[in-house]
Amino acid sequence: MIRLEEWVDIVSMHRQGLSIRAIARRLGVSRNTVWAALRRDGLLVNRKTVYRILKLKRLVSVTSAGTPPVRECGG
Repeated sequence: MIRLEEWVDIVSMHRQGLSIRAIARRLGVSRNTVWAALRRDGLLVNRKTVYRILKLKRLVSVTSAGTPPVRECGG
């Protein structure tokens, strides 16, 4: 469990653009602790969710643009 001061520091550093790894190094806590603190307050979402959203956006852009080009096999 992190203290309120550490949580404020984590959120502040994240808003300044520091990476999770850099924040963890500066505060001397694990990356998972930083990740959990940011996720708990809705500042970050689950990594798998982000991946699924990006994958879905790519799929939608391909299908809305028409059929993707078929690659010929030179055999």
